[in-house]
Amino acid sequence: MVGYTDEGDYFVIDSTDYPLVKDVYWNKSPSGYFAGILNGKMVRQHRVIMGNPKERVIDHINHRKEDNRRANLRIVTKTENGLNSGVRRNNTSGVTGVSWCKDRQNWQVHITKDGRQISLGRYESREEAIKVRKAAEDRIYGEFSYANSMALAEQNGYAVCGGDDFFAASFTFVDKGILLPGI
Repeated sequence: MVGYTDEGDYFVIDSTDYPLVKDVYWNKSPSGYFAGILNGKMVRQHRVIMGNPKERVIDHINHRKEDNRRANLRIVTKTENGLNSGVRRNNTSGVTGVSWCKDRQNWQVHITKDGRQISLGRYESREEAIKVRKAAEDRIYGEFSYANSMALAEQNGYAVCGGDDFFAASFTFVDKGILLPGI
């Protein structure tokens, strides 16, 4: 089911969650999440849908903040949520944990576990460095690694972050144009 804000921003929910969100005036916040006032408190839509678990966060598996369908949301710890973050803007290698060492003229690889950075070595080729990093992510981060999260999203038939075709690729247009009451 698709809902729209007055500004024309859309969000996607399961039709079974309509009763949870129907009486809230939703807006897209500057951080990209859909937020509104419920019982006098500011709430985020994905947290309402998932029952607002205390001391946990809600992970959007496909990294699309407008996709608040339950199959795309999972309750995780803050640490687990951070494991599948994408590549940072200032990254020069294109892969998290892989960087070029100018002094030694090789690729340095590291991974973070339990708040500690672990060196995975230095490699002549970027490809070998990436292979080592991805293997370590699978071993250490498991289902929460970025690659595994994206694979899960694609396996569930959900478009992943970054494409303009998200709207068309993720669901049929049967529900397109439904304007949820209060919006």
